[in-house]
Amino acid sequence: MSSELFEVEWTSDCPEDECGDLSLDEAVTHQKYFKDKRSAIGFAKRVLPDDFFGAVKLTPCHLEPYEPGLPGSFVEYDGDPEFVE
Repeated sequence: MSSELFEVEWTSDCPEDECGDLSLDEAVTHQKYFKDKRSAIGFAKRVLPDDFFGAVKLTPCHLEPYEPGLPGSFVEYDGDPEFVE
């Protein structure tokens, strides 16, 4: 089940708290997964203008099953992220 993927993560909004500071806990983030890095980079460049912070994160990863024989999986990160700016 573990084939290489690339996660693209971007933030579309980050509201301020009552003190006027950015509330990262309430940020609206999105993730999309791609089977090849070229497609991931292309998508990251397309969503870059909509990213709140001006940098889209691209991280190599794969899906790992929770437990053999049971349905479901989680994302396991395989390396350091890169940023498209």
